[in-house]
Formats: sequence, structure tokens, C-alpha cells
Amino acid sequence: MSSPVIYVTAGESVSSAISKMQRYNISQMPVMDGCVQVGSVVDSSLLKRLSPSLVSASVSSVMGKPFPSVSASDSVGVLPALLRKHNAVVVVEDGLVAGIVSKQDVLRLFT
Repeated sequence: MSSPVIYVTAGESVSSAISKMQRYNISQMPVMDGCVQVGSVVDSSLLKRLSPSLVSASVSSVMGKPFPSVSASDSVGVLPALLRKHNAVVVVEDGLVAGIVSKQDVLRLFT
């Protein structure tokens, strides 16, 4: 699990989202509105739509559905099934986003 969670807001530019992905070497991140996850941004989705005009667009115009979430008390065993269908899983503790788990995080458990 990665914490603190690197995220963008729906009003940020796509350019800002790409810069954060590059700076933190991540391929996806949640879109947050305060403490609530409202969507997601994934590099593969951005690459499919990338154009000079897209980088100045807002994240809200390119964001996908929110990542699924699990409780911090849930077993690690629930993650592989979720990650087969989704790029990441958000970990929630006391109603707040506490971390994010990627496919690479789970694979690291086996090395």
C-alpha cells in the first residue's frame, strides 16, 4: 500500500495529472473532491486520448470511474480478484482514504 495517496482534483488540468504521474512514477491515481474519491485517472486511458488540446483540459473530462475500495481491516486476500478487473484499490480507514494498492504492490508481496 502506498500512503499518503497521490491524487488530483477534477478541476486540475490533464497536464498537472501527467506531471504528478511522472514525478511520483505512478500509472494511476484517484480523483478526489475533499475526502471523497469521485473518479480515477489511468495512464493507458490518457494515452488513448492524448492530443495537444487534451493537456489543457480538466481532469473531469478524462476521469474514469472511482477505484474500488476496501477497509483497512480487510484481508490482503481480497485484493487479487479486485486487481484483475481494476488498476488499483483504495484503502479506506475511518471513512477516509488511507492508501492505495496497485498491482505492483501485490506482486511485491511475493518477491
